[in-house]
Amino acid sequence: MADLVAGDVYVVQGQSNAVAQQFSGDANVNQGPFLRSFGTRTSNAATTAADTTWYVAEGNQGFGPGAVGQWSLRLGRLLIDAHQVPIAIVNGAHGGQPITFFQRNDGDPEDLATNYGRLLTRMRVASLADGVRAILFYQGESDQSDATGHHDGWIALREDWLEDYPTVERFYVTQIRRGCGGAVELREVQRGFADTFANVSVMSTTGLDGHDGCHYAYEVGYAELGERYAALLTRDLYGGDDSPDIDAPNPETAAFSNPQGTQIVVTVRDAASTLSWDQGAHQHFALEGSSVVVTGGSASGAQITLELSGDGSGASGLRYIGHPGPGPWVRNATGVGLLAFAGLSIAAN
Repeated sequence: MADLVAGDVYVVQGQSNAVAQQFSGDANVNQGPFLRSFGTRTSNAATTAADTTWYVAEGNQGFGPGAVGQWSLRLGRLLIDAHQVPIAIVNGAHGGQPITFFQRNDGDPEDLATNYGRLLTRMRVASLADGVRAILFYQGESDQSDATGHHDGWIALREDWLEDYPTVERFYVTQIRRGCGGAVELREVQRGFADTFANVSVMSTTGLDGHDGCHYAYEVGYAELGERYAALLTRDLYGGDDSPDIDAPNPETAAFSNPQGTQIVVTVRDAASTLSWDQGAHQHFALEGSSVVVTGGSASGAQITLELSGDGSGASGLRYIGHPGPGPWVRNATGVGLLAFAGLSIAAN
């Protein structure tokens, strides 16, 4: 077993919040000899081809040898500590790019002129492409309001990943945050990926207070995102704890709860969830197709109650858009924030 480098293999892809370089705080406290990466994260084809070295995974650097990003490094450290398995993470992310940038050249999947090809080349040279357990994706800010383009681009990526990484068990999509791009309709598309595909989970970024309007500090930011994912992967891939509130709170239904149409109850999908409500969180909910506004709210168990300024029964839907920066939030018992959503139908009383 002298040549063993890694046990479980994960791929991270996306734009700058998948790059997850250091903005504030040090992630490299999570480094260790059993947390590795291969090659160099770079946009340079020659550098990709030339670097065939294994590295101790690096969390703070934006590009360079072994760079995996802060939340990925935290995730890997927690998986190693919990499951005593060596981890390899290979990160192909590149900041400020739309989803078209990450697509495969179908005529030459290893095309080093493409981001997809550079990542795939690293994976195949390292003999990792046939051992990937999961792909974690955080992208969409640069797609702005192009929800359809984002949807189609991600579907195409998933199909190509299944061909080139045939052992993938699950895909994890990080829902982008309001702040530096991405309309709520695009976030709603991301929320829907888990409804379309049984092996897809969507994680929220609401509830992370270390947000600067686009990126995150390590503490209460990237570190916490890595911890959310560690709990999710532990349950999904290692047979770990299946207790409530591991998934992001995700609305199942909304319904008017009084004849006057002035109160809405939203029920999330995890019936055993324990939600909390920060004062002021109501201002980030809105009715669609109505001038009635949300004036207050509360949470109990798996339900959110919204108070309205008047009769909202004519509304066509409900949305939650979140906000940049720290709270107020709607969170579950583990601190994971409510997924953003749009177009949620409201049943009559």
